[in-house]
Amino acid sequence: MDDINARFIQAIKELGLTQAEAAQKLGLTKQAITLIKKGVNKPSGGTLSNFCKTFNVNYPWLVNGEGEMFAHYEDRVLEHLQEQYEMSDSERIVIQTFLQSDDETRKAITRFLKNLAKNVEKARD
Repeated sequence: MDDINARFIQAIKELGLTQAEAAQKLGLTKQAITLIKKGVNKPSGGTLSNFCKTFNVNYPWLVNGEGEMFAHYEDRVLEHLQEQYEMSDSERIVIQTFLQSDDETRKAITRFLKNLAKNVEKARD
């Protein structure tokens, strides 16, 4: 059995769901989950992505066994913002770095961005 399949089933068990409940939430059949459990089929990329979003599972853990099983709430919020505002990975890193900075660094970045916005506004006029 593929390790992805084993982690897929492990996460379902950890969530306290039956295979039927997991299948229903994912829009799959119970048979599809059973085939993944038996190693007959591998979950598709879309199923893996949907699984992680639906159950807050950490994608690198599910695919490669790296990190923790469940994604941190903060990571999920940033992922949502990245999708909603169609941000690049670089833009997401900028936001994440700002949020993880100490107060003095945040204040300095905020001053810089306010001045930048003011200068851009002047240039438009």
